[in-house]
Amino acid sequence: SAFIRENCRYIANNNSMYGKAPGDRYTSQFYLASLTHNGEMMKRVCEAFGYLLHDHGIEIGEIQLAGRHWSALPILGAMSYHFGVNTFSIRRERKTYGKHNLIEGTVDSKPVLLVDDLANSTNSFAFCQSFLRSNDIPVMDKCLCILNKKRKDDATFLWDKYSEQEIICLTTRCQVTDK
Repeated sequence: SAFIRENCRYIANNNSMYGKAPGDRYTSQFYLASLTHNGEMMKRVCEAFGYLLHDHGIEIGEIQLAGRHWSALPILGAMSYHFGVNTFSIRRERKTYGKHNLIEGTVDSKPVLLVDDLANSTNSFAFCQSFLRSNDIPVMDKCLCILNKKRKDDATFLWDKYSEQEIICLTTRCQVTDK
């Protein structure tokens, strides 16, 4: 995770490379997408996710992974390649062409662990969880992400006081920025 934190810290301190407007208040979490397109970064993220899953008693061969279309795609692709696990993405709206899919990929019978690059509002997790449950697809009570935007040092948290979903993160905003 030190490699991941240092890369997030580098992005936070060198935002002009990524189009940050002078004087705006956005920090590293808004540039995390740049890092998810870096092969070495994603290799390390997969390794770290593997350790986190093991620490939480989750066997990678007994689950499938899913997330919001676009934001979770780099992570899903890397995890599928690294572990050979089934993955799929969930769209907010049906495609307007082809098969008009809401899901890209194939859903199997294993429980779904939701993944994303960033835990911010957690709307992506809530949307995916709701969609999967409404279609009788089993969803795990844990979610996985790279960066917890919350100001806590704790990388594991419930996404709100009414939810049983636990979000497990590799690093926190406090660990990569001064804010």
